[in-house]
Amino acid sequence: MQRISINGNSGNDKVKEISIEVSAISHVDTSGDQTRIFISGKSGVLARESLAAFEDELLNLPFLKVNKSHIINLEHITHIAFGEQTVLTLSDNYQLTVDENVAMLMKKYLNK
Repeated sequence: MQRISINGNSGNDKVKEISIEVSAISHVDTSGDQTRIFISGKSGVLARESLAAFEDELLNLPFLKVNKSHIINLEHITHIAFGEQTVLTLSDNYQLTVDENVAMLMKKYLNK
């Protein structure tokens, strides 16, 4: 079981190092200067690292950057709706739109 450590908090103002099992992460989301890690069955953890820092650590695993503000765990995709926009649904029912080039790669991969 692989884990990552982040500096963040889970709802209080204290910053602490948190260890997270990688397979439990459904997605990482950034908005403005905040990065939040979403964990299956739990609320998100606010991280002090940037999305780019998570790219370095997660993209060698079953994760994919699907747009400028989201990295997803491919193992948490439950539905893909291809259309004018491609929308992914993750295991926590979170939905997001992916960039067009990522959608084309996904179609190509799924049609093998």
